[in-house]
Amino acid sequence: MIPFRGWLAAGRILSMMVLLGVMVLAVPAQDQAKGQKAAAKKAAASPPVNAQKGVDLGAGVFAGIAADMPQGGRLVLRDPPPPKVEDFNKINPKNLTAAQKQAVQKAKEQAIALQKAPRKEIEFVVSDSVAIRFKVLPQPYDDKGNIMVPTREEKEKLKGTGIEGKLDQIRFGHIVRVEQTGEKGYAKVKSVTVVGEANLPNEPVKPTPTKKKK
Repeated sequence: MIPFRGWLAAGRILSMMVLLGVMVLAVPAQDQAKGQKAAAKKAAASPPVNAQKGVDLGAGVFAGIAADMPQGGRLVLRDPPPPKVEDFNKINPKNLTAAQKQAVQKAKEQAIALQKAPRKEIEFVVSDSVAIRFKVLPQPYDDKGNIMVPTREEKEKLKGTGIEGKLDQIRFGHIVRVEQTGEKGYAKVKSVTVVGEANLPNEPVKPTPTKKKK
């Protein structure tokens, strides 16, 4: 991953299985070929995943987006999704200077390259003794579904070292920083800090709401 900067999709494979004692209708060869071709095309469109174990990376600071709620003391961080190429096509070049057009074109080329690049993913093992801190409210809503408003004390902590929380309060979309110590193969997680929330397009993440000004 992503030594502090850095930021799964798996392609489907169509297969046919014949089980003992079960009669299976044969799919016409032409339809089967079409299905395999469509599956191959979809798999090619999904970039491969470069999965790693945090213990094998050694000491360092790593950052990424929480792939899901941690389970069993395991925290998985991944790269953010690359920018959409079609978004660059929506930009009207008439409103840009020559330098801006060049910058947009360069950014578009980088987005195309990122679409094909492997998505990095790291799995960390977090023990119960590891400190978990949040730079955003760990619980955005109260029991009645109302938006949580940080107290004056919580605001000071959010600006400083953060609010102490639990590993299972980390949710999909949180931007997480993990610090490790030890050599490769023996590294251990020293601290976990949720530093923010990512605005992920087409992803089921709901950022922590803020109190509206009256």
